[in-house]
Amino acid sequence: MNSTARKIATATGNNPARGGTTAGVQAEMVAVLFRQFKPIVFGNLAVSLIFAWILWGRAAHDLLAGWLLAVFLLTFVRIAVMLRYLRRPPPAALALRWAWLATVFSGLSGLLWGAISLLFLQPDQLVTIVLVGFVLAGMTGGSVASLSAFPPAYYSFAVLAVVPFVTRMLMIGGELFQLLGLLAICLLGVNLYYSQVIWKTIRSSVMLRFENLGLIEQLQQEKERAESATQAKSRFLAAASHALRPPIHALGLFAAALRLLGRQPHP
Repeated sequence: MNSTARKIATATGNNPARGGTTAGVQAEMVAVLFRQFKPIVFGNLAVSLIFAWILWGRAAHDLLAGWLLAVFLLTFVRIAVMLRYLRRPPPAALALRWAWLATVFSGLSGLLWGAISLLFLQPDQLVTIVLVGFVLAGMTGGSVASLSAFPPAYYSFAVLAVVPFVTRMLMIGGELFQLLGLLAICLLGVNLYYSQVIWKTIRSSVMLRFENLGLIEQLQQEKERAESATQAKSRFLAAASHALRPPIHALGLFAAALRLLGRQPHP
């Protein structure tokens, strides 16, 4: 188990090595969520810049700049929260609060990315339709692995990002746009399903680490018992040897005296 997990275990007052506790496992899952935040940072900053660059000549500059600024501000706040968590992991009793805090930020991020369907998608411009759909597919698909350690964090991001696109497609109408909306719903369903699969995989891995740590501790305890028994035996033998040495020495002298007496001639 890594150092973060050990800090969490110490803070709980419970020993996760003895099979782990629900709070301990949950706290480690939250730690995984925060440790996997780096891909989200890179994705939000890089993709938003590329998106704004492509749309710079097709959208209002002030609107696009305002959206980009909001994305950057939210991302930097999330970076600050992540660093605060990783530098000083909270007690396991508070881990769930941090997970929901991360969920709130994920939801806000989902709102910002969902807003591009309402602000920048132009039905008469194929470039904006393809770009918005491609960006949303990439962001929601790429965030599955990073946010699935706490599924509500991914759900809040993916649903809030995709639903505006689906709504916009259905409002525009037409066979093509309805098909795009249907595809977006299907993709969202697939991502939500794989989010659950990844969550179960991570949870099984965390529980297995707790169990392995428990086995290591049991072996250490057995080793300490064996060493303690060996030391006790050595101390007993040393004490017995020390205690028996004088009488044995006396018996040896007595036997020697008897031998001397036996060699003397009788009167």
